[in-house]
Order: sequence, then C-alpha cells, then structure tokens
Amino acid sequence: MSHRFFGVCFVLQLIIWEVSGTSIWVDGVLRCRNQTLHGLNKFRVELWDEEMHQLDVKNAWEEGEFFLDTSQSDVFGGRPYIKM
Repeated sequence: MSHRFFGVCFVLQLIIWEVSGTSIWVDGVLRCRNQTLHGLNKFRVELWDEEMHQLDVKNAWEEGEFFLDTSQSDVFGGRPYIKM
C-alpha cells in the first residue's frame, strides 16, 4: 500500500493524463476546456481510478476551465483516469 501511495504522489507531480485538452496537474486538479458537442456547449467529465471508484464528476457549460477534485486518488491508490 505504501508503495502505491508513493507511486501516485510521484505520478501526480507530472501531467498524468492528457486527452482532448484535459490534463491533471501537480495540484491534483483536473482542468478541461469546454468543447461543442452535437451543437451544445455542454459535456460530462468523470474521473475514475483503476479500481472503478468514481472520484468526481462535472458537467460543463461554459468556455474555459473547470475543476475536478483528484485528491481521493491518494485514498484509493492507483492512477486516476478521465472518462469523457
């Protein structure tokens, strides 16, 4: 368990996942630019860990960045990933 915890901390020091303008940065906050989807400026972003614990979810309507809390990834262990 201790080994996994340090692995998560190390990984979170870098951008650990980036897809479609979505990144997790050192502060444990996910930032995602809103994109037009089927003509609507709204989409859902979910953050999950490897053991299928849902860490956070947000719906976005506006341009710019919004935030998902990734702090629980340290509790569950493993590398969080993004489902869009």
